[in-house]
Amino acid sequence: MTVRTTRSSLVILALAFVALASGRSAVAAVPSFQASHLVATPAQTSTWAQRHNYKEIYRVVPPDGVDMTTLDTQAATGKTVPLWSASIVSPVNQKKYAFKMVGTSPLLTQKSSTTVKFVLVELRFHFSNGVVLSPILPGCGDSHSVVSRVLGSPIIANNIDYISNGQNVGKTQFEDAFQRANFWKYVKSTNYHVVLKQDGTILFDVTVPSNEGFTQSQGGCPPLGEVNFSWFDAGYKAALKQFVNKPGDLALGINYNTVLFENSPSNCCTLGYHEAVGINGGTATQTYSESAYVDQGIFNGWNTATLSHEIGEWMDDPLGNNPTPAWGHTGQVSGCQNNLEVGDPLSGTTFNVTDNGFTYEVQDLAFFSWFYRQSPSIGTGGFYSLGGTFTHGAGPICH
Repeated sequence: MTVRTTRSSLVILALAFVALASGRSAVAAVPSFQASHLVATPAQTSTWAQRHNYKEIYRVVPPDGVDMTTLDTQAATGKTVPLWSASIVSPVNQKKYAFKMVGTSPLLTQKSSTTVKFVLVELRFHFSNGVVLSPILPGCGDSHSVVSRVLGSPIIANNIDYISNGQNVGKTQFEDAFQRANFWKYVKSTNYHVVLKQDGTILFDVTVPSNEGFTQSQGGCPPLGEVNFSWFDAGYKAALKQFVNKPGDLALGINYNTVLFENSPSNCCTLGYHEAVGINGGTATQTYSESAYVDQGIFNGWNTATLSHEIGEWMDDPLGNNPTPAWGHTGQVSGCQNNLEVGDPLSGTTFNVTDNGFTYEVQDLAFFSWFYRQSPSIGTGGFYSLGGTFTHGAGPICH
């Protein structure tokens, strides 16, 4: 995987964003890397039958090289994103579960607001057939770039006054509205917030060899890119370590119409995922995500649905290892799962939010009480998800 960036350093990130937004045609020569340790495979192709059976998948990858023993110290010293920790005894099995989330604890008597910075990572994919799928250009039928849509979306902007299950949780960002609704019993009528603030932009040009990815025609719109997940993530992690290295920020990756498959095109399609990787010799932890902004009609979820899923999960399960009693047979999970991935139980359950005349799609997200079977729910209106899809907890232990 070869990555070319528009900046070899993020020291001037704020200025870099302005310069990139006004004109991105000039790309300076910068260092590149090759994921040469990955074994090459034959050129990938896809059949219509495989595409017809593709699944809409969201993933979390276990932490890589993260020193869990020093994570609280890292969070307190800016060597990872702000974190808070607690534990709960679930009434479903009387077992104790410890967890970490982004921000400050909503359970404290003194509530506070947390601002978490993010670096916007624009992922521009170059395929061997000459197709380029770029988030700095408009999506199908749009006149505004994908990036501008993302930055103006409910996930980043705070123009929407959210009503969750009959409760006004405030005019804020989507994920903050979710987290307030999630712990409504403790945060209503308080100034508790967890909000995102941009800390610059970096553009990665990702050159995809024919044996690691290809494109699939979508009629009159730009094609769908399909890339090998393992190959991409290895290169993405290496690039984040080399070019971003801002452990106090979330590295928020955005691509246009590009999804991931696991080794074979028949194991497609991951639209987004999040992970944490140890950096600087394991003394710091970089959390990161990658989300596809896809055109309408390719999958059930489109434009910012994936982003709303992944950022919600990053906020409530930043390391991807918060344990829960086993749950399943809902959303994308056909079997059983036992982590606090708030989007997975409701993947595919989306609703529209209109802001500045543009319709965004966001996903319903499951509440804390749903996973741990709290009754009554501590979420808004006694429900178990932001949009009210879940009216009761996850039920008995999944088998």
